[in-house]
Amino acid sequence: MLELAKESPRDHLLLTLMRWGLRCGEIVGWRGLPGLRWEDVRAGSLWIKGKGFRKGSAEPFSHYDPNQYAVPMPLEVMEELRRYGDTFKHSAVDKVFSISEVWAEQLVKRYARLAGIEDWQRVGPHRLRAFFATDAKDREVDGFMIRDLMRHKHISTTNIYIGRSTPERMGRVVDRLAKHRRNSLCEGRSTHLDRPGHSQAS
Repeated sequence: MLELAKESPRDHLLLTLMRWGLRCGEIVGWRGLPGLRWEDVRAGSLWIKGKGFRKGSAEPFSHYDPNQYAVPMPLEVMEELRRYGDTFKHSAVDKVFSISEVWAEQLVKRYARLAGIEDWQRVGPHRLRAFFATDAKDREVDGFMIRDLMRHKHISTTNIYIGRSTPERMGRVVDRLAKHRRNSLCEGRSTHLDRPGHSQAS
């Protein structure tokens, strides 16, 4: 989908931000969310006004408002944003994407259809956000870190996306822990469990 969208800088950037876990409403605005503005583009991050944000409920860019966040983005995404911004005139308070959420959702479906996805009618912005979570899990990112990156209040919500770990994944984690322990012992470092005379109540 992203490869197909490269012919349109706007569409490619929109899909890329969804792929990196941003909600559609956080990007284009929806039901009280103002959407991404050019003043929200920082060095290495985006200032996101997310779920629960209400205009006037807190100072803009307030770190004390739990519904406003500095969300880190890869360098290449930030560079793509700046290149896109250089293609037209805009002020700091202008929206980065002057489209509605409905239009954004239709764009996602269009590229899903062009990519040959069988159930393209059911593919929406949330599918791309979900991919971000499952991709992070497959790369063995800690579940609590995924929760923070997804900006969920509760880990139970994150678990809906990432599910339970497979035996294969748990095996890889145990192997890494065992390797780390062997390396520590070889370097003369040990935990209290490895020291002589240690006993543990059952």
